[in-house]
Amino acid sequence: MLLGRHTESMRSCFNRS
Repeated sequence: MLLGRHTESMRSCFNRS
């Protein structure tokens, strides 16, 4: 799902924090 892919990208950014 598009929403799922978008969430993954956001999560990656938070993980980098």
